[in-house]
Amino acid sequence: MRSIRALIGIVIVAGMLALSACAAPDVELGDLEAELSGIGNVNDATATLSHPGGAGHTEVAVTLYVDDVTDAAVVGVVRAAASVLAADPEVSRHRVSMGLLQGTPSDFTSDQQRSDAHIRLDDTAAAELGLQSGHEFIVLSPDRLSRLAGEG
Repeated sequence: MRSIRALIGIVIVAGMLALSACAAPDVELGDLEAELSGIGNVNDATATLSHPGGAGHTEVAVTLYVDDVTDAAVVGVVRAAASVLAADPEVSRHRVSMGLLQGTPSDFTSDQQRSDAHIRLDDTAAAELGLQSGHEFIVLSPDRLSRLAGEG
């Protein structure tokens, strides 16, 4: 009977720790969003945390709203954003998923509309950044983020 109570206690404590780890803010993102919004050609920026695969796997999802979507402008924004993200000691430890949208947040009334409007890197921009083309999100490991920031 005591072993059952002990097991129940362990399960409850483990569950509470797992929930608190997931709910705890790993990274303060408000200042980061403001800094990203200050990049030339960027109208606004959002940053959120997710934990794909559990609390031990943090990913920072960044959306940048831009005016100019020409290859040169997109390359410039991605490099500038990589520099900002790599300079943040907390964010730079995690994988970053970056999406680009033309316009401002108020131009999009639904998540579906945002999803359909993501700018995909074409071959020219992707080659200049050393990334694959055609994806709606630019996924950067901490190492790749650091390298990309150093190239800018």
